[in-house]
Amino acid sequence: RLTVATGRALPAAAPFAAAIQPDALIVNGGALAMAGERVLLSRRIPEKVADRMTTACFRAGADIVTVET
Repeated sequence: RLTVATGRALPAAAPFAAAIQPDALIVNGGALAMAGERVLLSRRIPEKVADRMTTACFRAGADIVTVET
């Protein structure tokens, strides 16, 4: 069995996973684990928390905040 793990997001890891064809893929720094199309684990930041974090970044002077969904 082969599992690939990366801190990258799924869209960035997908081409490498397609080439390697692992049995499982762990992405987003461990927040998402998949076996093929089947999601084994998904841990997301709650929407309200993400909104507060984004607001705090802008209040702190950030010009750009990138959020991946």
